[in-house]
Amino acid sequence: MSSIAQDLRKKDSLELEKIVIELKAKLLELRFAAANGEAEKLHTAKEIRKTIARALTILNERELAEKLNNKEANK
Repeated sequence: MSSIAQDLRKKDSLELEKIVIELKAKLLELRFAAANGEAEKLHTAKEIRKTIARALTILNERELAEKLNNKEANK
């Protein structure tokens, strides 16, 4: 597991949601800069997309685990 994923797993769900929002905004800015020919480090867009995907995956895992726990508790 990558160190980025480990760091993300240590954060709570609200922090992860905040991180996703911030990274999406950063990605949007990078895309605009690339369209205007101002961006120099285009490889960072790939890293940002991967980090967003990691954070969303962790959020979905937590949501599914919570649903499963609630379903088992209701039995």
